[in-house]
Amino acid sequence: MTTQHDNQGKFFNMTNLGFGFPEMSISIFKEQLESRQFPVEWPGHFLASGWHRSGKIEDTGERRRSANPGTGEILVATTTEREAKSSLDTAIEQANHARLAMRALPVDVRMDELRGIRRALGDHSHEVLLALRLECGLTPAEADMDLSAALRHFDHVLDHPKQIESALLAPARLGIHGPGSHEDYTMLPVGIVLGYLPFSTPVATFATQVTGAFLAGCPLIAMPGPHSSLIGILLGYITAGLSLTRGSLQVVFGNFEVLRHALLNKKISAVLYTGSRDHCERIRAESRAVIERQLVLQSGGKNALMVHESGDVSAAVRATLAGALRAAGQMCTSTSRVYVHRSLSPMFCGAIEESVARLKIGRTDLPAQDRMSGADSLPGHGSPHMGPLYGGKAVDKFLRFQTMARREAKKSLVTGKKIPEFREGNFVMPGIHLMKQFDASSSYQSNVVFAPDIAIHEYDQVNDAIEAVNATDAAFVLSFFGDPAVIQEWRHHLLPPNVVLNGPTTEYEANLPLAGRLQSGHHRFHGTALALYLSYPQVILRQCQAIDAFTGCY
Repeated sequence: MTTQHDNQGKFFNMTNLGFGFPEMSISIFKEQLESRQFPVEWPGHFLASGWHRSGKIEDTGERRRSANPGTGEILVATTTEREAKSSLDTAIEQANHARLAMRALPVDVRMDELRGIRRALGDHSHEVLLALRLECGLTPAEADMDLSAALRHFDHVLDHPKQIESALLAPARLGIHGPGSHEDYTMLPVGIVLGYLPFSTPVATFATQVTGAFLAGCPLIAMPGPHSSLIGILLGYITAGLSLTRGSLQVVFGNFEVLRHALLNKKISAVLYTGSRDHCERIRAESRAVIERQLVLQSGGKNALMVHESGDVSAAVRATLAGALRAAGQMCTSTSRVYVHRSLSPMFCGAIEESVARLKIGRTDLPAQDRMSGADSLPGHGSPHMGPLYGGKAVDKFLRFQTMARREAKKSLVTGKKIPEFREGNFVMPGIHLMKQFDASSSYQSNVVFAPDIAIHEYDQVNDAIEAVNATDAAFVLSFFGDPAVIQEWRHHLLPPNVVLNGPTTEYEANLPLAGRLQSGHHRFHGTALALYLSYPQVILRQCQAIDAFTGCY
């Protein structure tokens, strides 16, 4: 079977905008990014019929604005909540029409469509990287990690579609077996998928969501959050230039309240969301009436790094900083706790204090020549190690937790504070605290801070450290520094589902095989296995021995 398309489903369609803005193309958008002509013009939501706005947006209230977290400059004004909900309703109807068409497509055709998306992302990598630095506050290295993770994920899926399909069906094949049994298994899609794109890893998250949806044969409505709007516009332009099944991939801009509106629609068969624990709990509560809806929800992890007495302290310090400071500590895999053997504690604390003194914090959006001159970076020269927090609310929350940390610390090696040298933007010094004792009931020690903050705990026995590591319902990743044989011996006592040997907790991020424990992900699978939740197996059985007993009755 071949896909059916029309021009409206494939290319930019200005007629849906409803008013006379000049036509904008990806080349114009690219030029505006590179020349910093902000705010850029928002073309609308990308639906099956092209770029779309429901009515005159000025008539529906205040448009939602996305700002550069390093300067406060408005990058783009997108939509209003009311307008976004209306466009989302339209997108759901369009996706419902695409549902049956995608269900009938063979997997190799869906892989060809994914191949086009992957090629387009690679072709526009410069714009993607620039948008990540401008809007998400990612350093050049962090932006490259997000895009590279996305492209690697696409390549993995595209290189192994048959093996992945076979692996997805493996549990179903544990059913009837025996002489003469013949079964024909396939995977059927659950229906429309709504995927939210977080600002910390929007491109890698999109890659995971769209490959999972297309592997399963489901249409995807991608929803960029308020701090990933530029990436959302790019995804719309990329989709507009591809020959995809009409309605199979749409982009609707919104926030959590817009997503909640979608939960009222029973046609939404799966929700993929990365965000706060409170938001995840509300999605679960508000989806209870839709029993068949699949929820794959990932909230922040209370992730730990453990330094065994056999570990390399220098490498552990570098991994701690890489895990705690990537995306300014605003990732589900960010390191927030370190358990260091007491004999190594003075060396570890001294080394990390010295390292932070050499840390470069600054704007992530500057052109290369400005970064190399040291402009707007503190201290030193070159590209920063860490950029800003996403917003003022994040800074306020971080500072509140610093007050708690200082009360419970034996010593604050580095006091987390707002950096006054930056008049604009949301820049902070990280907080690093050597704690008096471990206390699982402490609000500071038990909550996910979601900021560049590290609590260091000393331990004497391995079992004491493991008990403390396990004392959270939000374990996602444990990083272990030391002889791998030690963790192999103790692995059955560990609760975190992902264990990284001698590397930072953020090493794999969106490509981790497993989601977090309990509140951090409810033991769901991650990565390519996402397709498990977006499809279900069906079997045709060819065993007819039971009718032999009735031979001669008719």
